[in-house]
Amino acid sequence: MREWGGFSVKRDPENLRIAGTMVHGTKVPDDGAHLCIGPGVAAFIALLGSKCARMCFI
Repeated sequence: MREWGGFSVKRDPENLRIAGTMVHGTKVPDDGAHLCIGPGVAAFIALLGSKCARMCFI
């Protein structure tokens, strides 16, 4: 797909990674987003409504 789309290969020499998941049944209010940053890490929570959120760890 990369060749077909004409995209170039990019390497990440520092091994940075992002992982995420969808969480259902959260009790967090639906009217905000949360970003927590620490030394070398970060977490992001985007609330999607209906007690559902997308959570990412960087």
